[in-house]
Amino acid sequence: MKLIGLIEGIHIASLFPLPDQIPLDHSSLFQKLRELESSLSIGLELISEARELNFLQYPHASFEIPKVHLDLFDYFKSKGNKIHFLESESDFQEVAKLTESLVSLKKDRDKSQSESERKELTQRMDRLAIEIEYKSTLGKEVSILKNISNYNPDLILLGDGHASRFYRLGLLQAHGVSVDEYWQEYAAKDITQEDLILAASASSEEIPMEKYIASDIQLELREITSPNMVKEYPATRHTERLYSIVKTGRVTDGKPDFVGTWLTTYPHRGFFEMYITLKDGHHVEGTIEDCIGSATFTGEINDNRIKFFKAYSDTSDLAMKGPIHYQGVLQNGKYVGHYTGDGISRDFIMEPLKTDSTPAGTGQ
Repeated sequence: MKLIGLIEGIHIASLFPLPDQIPLDHSSLFQKLRELESSLSIGLELISEARELNFLQYPHASFEIPKVHLDLFDYFKSKGNKIHFLESESDFQEVAKLTESLVSLKKDRDKSQSESERKELTQRMDRLAIEIEYKSTLGKEVSILKNISNYNPDLILLGDGHASRFYRLGLLQAHGVSVDEYWQEYAAKDITQEDLILAASASSEEIPMEKYIASDIQLELREITSPNMVKEYPATRHTERLYSIVKTGRVTDGKPDFVGTWLTTYPHRGFFEMYITLKDGHHVEGTIEDCIGSATFTGEINDNRIKFFKAYSDTSDLAMKGPIHYQGVLQNGKYVGHYTGDGISRDFIMEPLKTDSTPAGTGQ
């Protein structure tokens, strides 16, 4: 089986009004496809050939289908290839149902006159939004992998997030599918602030800014020959760990010494687990796991006070750069204090892991 990972579009954080996803030119991809054997069976990341996906029973939910997948369908249909749809409609229906629940919660919150109730509903909304994000991305991979195993197409084309995860983690092989070739699209250059300014000055109603940006990004195909060549997406890990916290109240299945949160307004988003691996008197060292990733720490802890420095092993934009200083005092069985780092100062709470099924610090 051949696998190709696609860059479905790019998101650019900018003060300029830009679409959430900017479609790109895939000339190199289609050149590669023209070189392949014409009789291959194809697996596409679609549920059907429909250009829009809406559910009448869930009026507040709509789904945008990346243009590249529709273009691929048209290409292979015109060539007469056997096409298998790898996504499941039930996954989208589940997300649509959750979206309706989110809209209902927002209405309840907006009508509420109680500050405490509004706060509780806001946190429930955020937890539900995390579940929707997970179901929309990683959750649907279960159906995709099942369909790949059932159909066993000769060529599979997936968004690069799914494709790289499947290849890096060996998920296709675990489902009995052997990957003979893996090709992945990548952008030959990054968009700079200067590029954005030039695109804004040149744009018009006839040629919007995003078209200038898209024309400046050339996608190329690169063959991946080892899982070590595929890096983990920090945003994917973030989504996966947040979902675990929301559904199970935990980041890992280990037995941490302490649990807590570094975001008291949304405890689930800052939930962390502290593992002490070295203790010498009051001196402690170990690791911390949270929704961002893994960190190491070193410091001191006693019955009344705690202080330590934490540093993330991850170098992504999600993690604070440099050491983060925590210090707190014991109050009613919990260490309460604040942390500073990277120009930020916030409160945190941590306590020994409870023995019941609900860890402390999750806001549950």
